[in-house]
Amino acid sequence: MLPFSNPPVIPKLKKFLLCSQELSGYGFAKMLLDQSTGRGQARRNEGAVEDVILAVKPKDDEDDFEHLEMVGDGVVQKMDLEECFKNRKDYKDYLWVFDMNFGHEMADTLRKEGYYVIGGQEFTDKLEHDREYGLSLVEKAGLSQPQSHTFNDIQSGLDLIESDPLIAWVFKPDEPNSESWVTTTPDSDNDEQANREMYRFLAAQSENGTYILQERVKGIEINVEMWLYKGTPFFSFANFECKRKDNGDHGRMIGCAQDIGFKIDLDSKILKDTLWKLVSLPEFSDYTGFIDLNLIIADNEYYFLEFCGRFGYNSHPNLFLTLAIDPLSTILSDLVLGNISDFDSHFRGGFGASITTWIDKPVKGLPLMFDNDQDVESRFYHFDTYKEDDEWFLAGYANETGIICAHDYDISSAAEECLRKFDKIHYPGKTGRTDLMRKDYQSNPQERYIACQALGLFNKGD
Repeated sequence: MLPFSNPPVIPKLKKFLLCSQELSGYGFAKMLLDQSTGRGQARRNEGAVEDVILAVKPKDDEDDFEHLEMVGDGVVQKMDLEECFKNRKDYKDYLWVFDMNFGHEMADTLRKEGYYVIGGQEFTDKLEHDREYGLSLVEKAGLSQPQSHTFNDIQSGLDLIESDPLIAWVFKPDEPNSESWVTTTPDSDNDEQANREMYRFLAAQSENGTYILQERVKGIEINVEMWLYKGTPFFSFANFECKRKDNGDHGRMIGCAQDIGFKIDLDSKILKDTLWKLVSLPEFSDYTGFIDLNLIIADNEYYFLEFCGRFGYNSHPNLFLTLAIDPLSTILSDLVLGNISDFDSHFRGGFGASITTWIDKPVKGLPLMFDNDQDVESRFYHFDTYKEDDEWFLAGYANETGIICAHDYDISSAAEECLRKFDKIHYPGKTGRTDLMRKDYQSNPQERYIACQALGLFNKGD
């Protein structure tokens, strides 16, 4: 139940301080400014903002500060996050939004002192990066997980792989201690061949760092997310990610190369079977924020893969640039103030589609251009850009340059529109997946959605 049936009229917050380490929240700062001046896609009622600041605290080991420092120049006011925190009394009436999972010491202090804050929580940082802690909550909630084993030497992992040649394994570095390679899945669909593939891969790795071998479970992969206010779920959506860089699910894992997102009912079967069990635990009783589960559905089971409790991962730009009807300022303000009784009305039905735009070798100063189509620029979430003399350029900091998004009321049309927009973005070396509409690879979103519908997962559960 929601905390109140007839909520009072709550004033909207008008000042925003986007706190970032790798500037993934830069696009949200730009979105707030665009929607305030009428350049965004959302309704304008109550959307005007009075101030937007991008506050930056680079990682201690940041080795490319020169290019990082360029991001957002000419677009948004930038400040040093530690200076903002030191002088926080000057920003008492701002909403502090921490992207990703960092800065919980600052954020917790701000909360204790009565500031408005989203993100930056030690709890979600621990969920994402302390695997043993996360798995303990999964176990308490009664959720299943593929068999997983943690090792700190290569030979023990090789022995496990050899112990059953019919099991395929996925290799995962165990953050933050690992110096090994990225998450790696075998390319072969045949389990026995995949087993030998992973054996040879692991044998070629160094002894540095701990790692995880997780059984590869074949099924439907889906992400489901709930939003909570002081422990009360009030909004949910789902998305189908394609995580490999190249068409047909080839290339390295880059997090999210493209995805399809859509609202789902809080009472849907898939949530009743998974996230409701998790958020019923005492650890979530006073939690305000986001909780995402990455799942594999197979053989009448939901297999937990990983958590994501942070603000600003790729599906959020998709959500706010495609499904959102109201401005981002209104949505974030209502979230933190608890104005959640009709929160679902902030978002339309249908499907949001996104494609991550990429460059293999980042270079500072490359021109970024959009065809003469205002809708393309307004649906582009910026990662690695700055502006000079009203022209766009790449900062040369990141391989991910941005995310282009589109909406329609069926998946195929949303994907087609997203690809049309992708073709209207230009910079030297631009790349990105162009197979969002295709159905001839296993992880394609359209077939995954049809499979979930056939299982009744989006219908109301018991």
